[in-house]
Amino acid sequence: MKRDMDLVRELLLRIEEFAKPATRFNTDQLHANDLRLKVEGYDRTQIAYHVSLLIEARLVDGTRNLVDAKS
Repeated sequence: MKRDMDLVRELLLRIEEFAKPATRFNTDQLHANDLRLKVEGYDRTQIAYHVSLLIEARLVDGTRNLVDAKS
């Protein structure tokens, strides 16, 4: 999957709005209906992948578990 820096920026802004300093994100917990991270034009697999990149870069604290697009 190709990195989309516009999506990365949007996710960081959304996470900053609702996250507390101790919040941990787990990409297994992403749901297509989660309005906090839902971004028009992107599916949950794309969002999970980009959250995973944020975790890998240590911009967000969490665990990296990519979700299956079918679940």
